[in-house]
Amino acid sequence: MKFLTLIALANASSILNDLDNGDTSIESRIEAYTCKRAGTDKKLYKDLETQYKAELARSPHDNTLSVSPFGPMTHKRSRETLIELISTLNAAFPDYDFSYLRGEHFVKEELFSVVSDINSRLESIPNYEEVKEKVWNAIDTEIQLQDCDIYSFRPDIDSNPFEGTVWNFNYFFFNKKKLKRIVIWTCCAKWKGEEDAVLPALPEKISVPLYPEGDFDMNEMMDYVY
Repeated sequence: MKFLTLIALANASSILNDLDNGDTSIESRIEAYTCKRAGTDKKLYKDLETQYKAELARSPHDNTLSVSPFGPMTHKRSRETLIELISTLNAAFPDYDFSYLRGEHFVKEELFSVVSDINSRLESIPNYEEVKEKVWNAIDTEIQLQDCDIYSFRPDIDSNPFEGTVWNFNYFFFNKKKLKRIVIWTCCAKWKGEEDAVLPALPEKISVPLYPEGDFDMNEMMDYVY
């Protein structure tokens, strides 16, 4: 997975990280990755594909292996989706190895519920209402939300980069057909004064505006019929 330098997403993250939330600080990363496989991604894909096929062959009637939020794991496209999400996590959190993850670590989501969940968490932060449209507009411009499959990541104790945080969310916006890219939005709240940062440091905010206001209609999106 190749990291895509998209200024609008970097600025959206910086805007959120600059919000003052009293006793807690917000650490947000909104990043895009291309689905084109390179060196280590090709090896990971080959290794995991071989492993999944062997597991399915050994236990063809085991529903825990064959069923996933991506569809039946007997289908190659379903296995590819899982591997692409794992590769994205490995790229976003290079200090962790997520290659052991399985379908049960992910949940397929609807756009309406994802927007509601994220906004409900962030709307308690003073001034979030003022930047909400800009943030969502930047994401929509880069990934075309209505064309995405959306997944949440539910880490366990062995795969949790957010251990010790007050709350966190981890969403993948996967535009496989048109853009062949993934936007991952990871965000957490942590008590101020903790010594170790949970997320890697972001680059300084670049003085380039987000996309013009009004392109992304929050009300229209929330009224979308699935």
